[in-house]
Amino acid sequence: MGVTAISGIQNAYAQNHRELPSWEKAVAERGIATMRGYRLSEDDRLRRSVISRLLCHTVVIKDEIAREFGIDFDEYFADELHRLEPSRDDGLILLERDQIRSTWLGRIFIRNLAMVFDPYLEKQQLAAKPLFSKTL
Repeated sequence: MGVTAISGIQNAYAQNHRELPSWEKAVAERGIATMRGYRLSEDDRLRRSVISRLLCHTVVIKDEIAREFGIDFDEYFADELHRLEPSRDDGLILLERDQIRSTWLGRIFIRNLAMVFDPYLEKQQLAAKPLFSKTL
């Protein structure tokens, strides 16, 4: 509802204006302050589910994701699992046959662990002005 608010509605995201004057003008003129929206692809929905489970529950049960989205988890996320190996070696995450689980230490860096599954972050890092918040 407020300035910079991001909403998730079914298979879409919407973001409100970032500056108060723009937000107020949009509400006055259109009744809503949305400045942009994005319709999620099937890959976006899949990755959102993996990231959400890791962030909220600190565990991803591979078979749950595989059944829900009709994929072979290890095959689909082979690159991401490979990129998580240094975090495993540092004791931040457990990469098991049936699940991915953050360790207690890894919870401090949980956003960094989840970022591995976000393909948009690499594009953002190349941009001059970051669109998303930073971690530690």
